[in-house]
Amino acid sequence: MAVESFLSMQRMCRNADDNSARLHRQLILSKLLTSLNGEKIVAEDYWAKAVELENELRITNGSPFR
Repeated sequence: MAVESFLSMQRMCRNADDNSARLHRQLILSKLLTSLNGEKIVAEDYWAKAVELENELRITNGSPFR
């Protein structure tokens, strides 16, 4: 899931540093959601929610690299 997300980001925007930072935020959010629900393995729905939250963060705050 993470690899597919990163490759998708790379197709939309070639800024590898920005995409790497986004991927790390998504990984952290998905692990946090997983832990909060008492699980050890990130499920697809937690990953999807992490991507959604990270996208909302970018919309609200804009890209830190602009």
